[in-house]
Amino acid sequence: MMKNVLEFLEMMGTNSAVSGLSDAAYTELVNSMDFGRNVESALFSNDPKALESLIGANSEFVCAICVPNEEHPDFNVAA
Repeated sequence: MMKNVLEFLEMMGTNSAVSGLSDAAYTELVNSMDFGRNVESALFSNDPKALESLIGANSEFVCAICVPNEEHPDFNVAA
Protein backbone atom coordinates (compact mmCIF):
# COMPACT_ATOMS: atom_id res chain seq x y z
CA MET A 1 0.00 0.00 0.00
CA MET A 2 2.88 2.39 0.76
CA LYS A 3 3.93 2.44 -2.89
CA ASN A 4 0.39 3.27 -4.06
CA VAL A 5 0.04 6.09 -1.55
CA LEU A 6 3.46 7.53 -2.45
CA GLU A 7 2.61 7.36 -6.16
CA PHE A 8 -0.66 9.15 -5.43
CA LEU A 9 1.13 11.89 -3.47
CA GLU A 10 3.70 12.23 -6.26
CA MET A 11 0.88 12.57 -8.81
CA MET A 12 -0.74 15.25 -6.64
CA GLY A 13 2.52 17.19 -6.50
CA THR A 14 3.55 16.90 -10.13
CA ASN A 15 0.30 17.07 -12.09
CA SER A 16 -1.18 20.57 -12.04
CA ALA A 17 -4.54 19.31 -13.32
CA VAL A 18 -4.82 16.93 -10.39
CA SER A 19 -3.37 19.23 -7.73
CA GLY A 20 -5.95 21.90 -8.57
CA LEU A 21 -9.01 19.69 -8.14
CA SER A 22 -12.10 20.94 -6.36
CA ASP A 23 -12.86 19.41 -2.96
CA ALA A 24 -15.54 17.19 -4.49
CA ALA A 25 -13.26 15.99 -7.29
CA TYR A 26 -10.43 15.34 -4.80
CA THR A 27 -12.80 13.32 -2.61
CA GLU A 28 -13.93 11.30 -5.63
CA LEU A 29 -10.33 10.67 -6.69
CA VAL A 30 -9.20 9.55 -3.23
CA ASN A 31 -12.23 7.29 -2.86
CA SER A 32 -11.52 5.73 -6.26
CA MET A 33 -7.98 4.80 -5.19
CA ASP A 34 -9.31 2.20 -2.72
CA PHE A 35 -6.71 2.99 -0.02
CA GLY A 36 -9.03 2.04 2.81
CA ARG A 37 -10.96 4.19 5.24
CA ASN A 38 -8.04 5.05 7.57
CA VAL A 39 -5.68 6.24 4.81
CA GLU A 40 -8.51 8.15 3.14
CA SER A 41 -9.32 9.82 6.46
CA ALA A 42 -5.67 10.85 6.91
CA LEU A 43 -5.59 12.28 3.37
CA PHE A 44 -8.87 14.18 3.83
CA SER A 45 -7.79 15.65 7.16
CA ASN A 46 -4.27 16.52 5.95
CA ASP A 47 -2.76 14.49 8.80
CA PRO A 48 0.81 13.57 7.80
CA LYS A 49 1.58 11.83 11.12
CA ALA A 50 -1.41 9.50 10.76
CA LEU A 51 -0.56 8.84 7.11
CA GLU A 52 3.07 8.06 8.00
CA SER A 53 1.93 5.61 10.65
CA LEU A 54 -0.60 3.92 8.37
CA ILE A 55 1.82 3.33 5.50
CA GLY A 56 4.80 2.44 7.68
CA ALA A 57 6.85 5.55 6.95
CA ASN A 58 8.55 7.76 9.50
CA SER A 59 9.25 11.43 9.89
CA GLU A 60 12.89 10.88 8.98
CA PHE A 61 11.85 10.17 5.38
CA VAL A 62 13.14 12.95 3.14
CA CYS A 63 12.97 13.42 -0.59
CA ALA A 64 15.67 15.76 -1.87
CA ILE A 65 17.48 16.59 -5.07
CA CYS A 66 21.15 17.34 -4.57
CA VAL A 67 23.34 18.88 -7.23
CA PRO A 68 26.62 16.97 -7.72
CA ASN A 69 29.74 18.75 -6.48
CA GLU A 70 27.73 21.25 -4.48
CA GLU A 71 28.17 21.52 -0.72
CA HIS A 72 25.10 21.38 1.50
CA PRO A 73 26.25 22.25 5.03
CA ASP A 74 22.71 22.33 6.47
CA PHE A 75 22.18 18.57 6.31
CA ASN A 76 24.03 15.30 6.01
CA VAL A 77 23.18 12.95 3.18
CA ALA A 78 23.75 9.25 3.73
CA ALA A 79 25.20 7.63 0.64
